[in-house]
Amino acid sequence: MLTTKKLFIATIALFATQFVQAQSSTMNNPVSFKLSNGMTVIVAENTGTDKIYSSFTVDNETVDENNAPAQNILNLMLNETASEAETGISFDDKGGNLASLATDFNKALSVMSGSIKTPALNQSSLDKAKQTIIEHLKAQDRYYPVSVNEASLAQLTLKDVQAFYEKSITPSKAFLTIAGNIDPTTARAFAKKEFDSWK
Repeated sequence: MLTTKKLFIATIALFATQFVQAQSSTMNNPVSFKLSNGMTVIVAENTGTDKIYSSFTVDNETVDENNAPAQNILNLMLNETASEAETGISFDDKGGNLASLATDFNKALSVMSGSIKTPALNQSSLDKAKQTIIEHLKAQDRYYPVSVNEASLAQLTLKDVQAFYEKSITPSKAFLTIAGNIDPTTARAFAKKEFDSWK
């Protein structure tokens, strides 16, 4: 999904957004730590906002044009799981993002972690995701790599998507950034509660 360099740039962009939204606020230096499963968490406290922003990314250089159909299908399947809770979480090729009020962050992070750790990778979700992409391809209202087409989607099986998930989405390659009105101690407790048991 993202290389380490791209992750660093994305993290800086996330923090820059915080500066723009609350220029008079207090932004503390980011703190980073690893969970016991190898997942890296980066936290930047900003007391000048009532929101918390979080992104989930995976440093995965094995993703290429050939995996694009599986990746795009997986993104839609993850979004389906997350959207059921109406928490403002979305997944794309770069990872997952959420924005919530500080009071709702624990619930939103729980939904995000559930979507990531135990996604609804079933035939019904696969069929729905395929149909959605085919509709966008016909309408030409969304960009997809050349390898994402009706023929490649027809060949894609549930086992292909599950294998792509197992290979690509692993804790040791994952990064969780949290920025906003949350102190590092609380963020660490939330991240540990939601992701530390993920293997």
